[in-house]
Amino acid sequence: MKTVVLDLETIPDESWTPPVDEPDKFSPIPHHIPVVISYMVNGKLEEPYVRSADANAEKVFLEVLGAALSTSDRIVTWNGRGFDMPLLNLRAMLHHADWKFWPGKRHRFGNYKQDLVHYDMMDLIADQGYVKMKLNDVCRLLRIPGKDDIDGSQVKRVWAEKGGPQRVKQYCEEDVVRTYLVYLRYVETMTNAPSDKARQLTEAVAKMAGERFGGEWAK
Repeated sequence: MKTVVLDLETIPDESWTPPVDEPDKFSPIPHHIPVVISYMVNGKLEEPYVRSADANAEKVFLEVLGAALSTSDRIVTWNGRGFDMPLLNLRAMLHHADWKFWPGKRHRFGNYKQDLVHYDMMDLIADQGYVKMKLNDVCRLLRIPGKDDIDGSQVKRVWAEKGGPQRVKQYCEEDVVRTYLVYLRYVETMTNAPSDKARQLTEAVAKMAGERFGGEWAK
């Protein structure tokens, strides 16, 4: 089975002005610009997209990502139905990128008793989005290293700082790993898949994260 896990970090575009009484209000999805897009294929982190001065880079990356997603058996996200995939759909349309695979994926309907392609873990754990949960809270509960010094609301500020793009890149990659580990725990406890294989994958990914990121991952 080919499993692709993805996450992205964004900043608002210059046309978005938050209300005066809500300066931290989350901007509408069409106003978000991806600055980092990270993904894993079968537990291996692939080369991410990091926004640069190259105007064509995002389109090129989207088509590389689209090729990986189009041949995947399972796409795993955290709140991907509510944010990541709608935004990626819009960005593909903006850049005239080849995204023809997406409408044919069985990802929008059903009760998760079918073998759906898109596993939005927040949506899935919360019984199709009945409640909202934060990835960091779930990770802390499951003893998965949580977020340290950045969260999504701080990406715009951090991105503009010296060394900021590298910090945001690592933050995004760590969230991809966290999402995959939550998915593996779900597979182990909630499905008929072999639990020993899920635990082996968990150990391998945790070891990789410790070597790559250090910090709490290395403990």
